[in-house]
Amino acid sequence: METDNSSDAMTLARIHWAGEITDERLDKIVNHQVAMTDAEVLNLLSALSELEHPRFKELAFHFCSYGLFGSILHDIFILLAKIKGEDIENFFIQYLINNEIERPDLNKIIDNYLMTN
Repeated sequence: METDNSSDAMTLARIHWAGEITDERLDKIVNHQVAMTDAEVLNLLSALSELEHPRFKELAFHFCSYGLFGSILHDIFILLAKIKGEDIENFFIQYLINNEIERPDLNKIIDNYLMTN
């Protein structure tokens, strides 16, 4: 998987900072065998998104589902909103239904996504 020429410097840095992107490592992350900081999660998801990795959505949904990464949810939602698909739409709708905490920043991303799809 390669980046295209339009990748900005921060995205390229995040790809570098994400470290090794192998199924074995991603499996360990999903199975909670690897502890990650918010910055490490954002670097990994940014890299997976930019590289159009087939496991990006799985990992993004995984990190959103635990509520541990609230400080980067906005960034994760922006990455998810770049992808068109029924699974993303369903994820956003379920988020609105299941979350009692008002997050206008996330609601705006979801509203924009639903209005354009």
